Amino acid sequence: MPKLTYILAFGVVVGSALVLVAPADALAQDAQALAEKQRLIEEMRKLAQRNAWGGVERNYELLVELKVPIEFDVHQLGAEAARTLGKTYQMYRRLERAVELDPQPELIETIKVMEKTYGRVRIEGNERWSVVLSRQAMPFAPDERKSIEYAMTVLAESGSFEGMLPGGDYVVGNKSFSVAPGTKWTEIVLEKSDIAGREGLIVYNGPVLVGGYAYSLSSAGDVVTDDTGVHMAAPSDLAGSGTAFEGGWEIGFTREFALAATLGYRGMYGSDTLHGVSGWLAAAIRPGDLRIAVGPTWGLVRASGTGVAEWFDVGQDPDLYRVDDLAWEGRAWAAGGQLSVGYGVLDLSDTLQGSVELAGSFSTDGGRPYMGFGLRIGIVPVVPRFQEDS
Repeated sequence: MPKLTYILAFGVVVGSALVLVAPADALAQDAQALAEKQRLIEEMRKLAQRNAWGGVERNYELLVELKVPIEFDVHQLGAEAARTLGKTYQMYRRLERAVELDPQPELIETIKVMEKTYGRVRIEGNERWSVVLSRQAMPFAPDERKSIEYAMTVLAESGSFEGMLPGGDYVVGNKSFSVAPGTKWTEIVLEKSDIAGREGLIVYNGPVLVGGYAYSLSSAGDVVTDDTGVHMAAPSDLAGSGTAFEGGWEIGFTREFALAATLGYRGMYGSDTLHGVSGWLAAAIRPGDLRIAVGPTWGLVRASGTGVAEWFDVGQDPDLYRVDDLAWEGRAWAAGGQLSVGYGVLDLSDTLQGSVELAGSFSTDGGRPYMGFGLRIGIVPVVPRFQEDS
């Protein structure tokens, strides 16, 4: 019985600790989310003062992803950003959320006017298709024109669209349809035969240019002998800092997968030097703003320095002929692979994104390994994506 009592007491203590720890973790997470929420809201207000509505829109979407309560005025700010960008359905949804918190008559009236002016449209196509939307007579009102232009852009880039358009007659691909104002959805399903021209193979493409710090190292490897068994001189272990640069092109076949081909340079500087030029064919995985690239490399390595491998021995007196005093120079062809993991931190344009990445490589000439690591910054193509649900 005493043993059972001890076990039960231990269980009570552990259970109590878990009960205390779990709320503490939850509180820490809540505090972190609330701090990030405040930062995003303050930045939204500053961006709005500068009429930087694209930045306001991005921050509002990040707030929604945080899954924290959003105040009335922030929903209003998000609605204004959507209106300015032509994202009419997002504007409508955000006004609805604002009215749920504070049913101001002017906002309710704005929603009613939108329902009398715009209709809801869902066009389902394929991301490989460049779908053309047209309307014979464009409306005069600026907000209505922006709404149509936004839908045109989304369809051209993604092949599909879900949102609101001003009432009227439209043509998408080879299909004609009409939009009636109100809350009822008009749905159009596109077939390949509805799209003029052939299905495109390439979803996006653009340059890849990165560069920055690099750390290189190479070990002496195994003993090298000639045909008679005599030891041959080989450089000792190498390690040092330098730079690395790469430039090339990336072609996206879906919004998540692409191929990239680059030509790169890697240098190590100091008493021992190493310069390498190589080509890299990489498969690039693009989930969101993350970019993971991996693939084979092949190139030329040229190095020089002082000090050969300790195992080099041709019968000389090691006190008179020190191996670390022997100078060397040479080059070799090496093949291997490279991996980089990067994240897009800044949209430079509609097609280019500034990124930061970590990269690592390994190659060998058959007897000696060459490794490199580095932190780089540069530009990569933007993957066209649209969020229709915020």
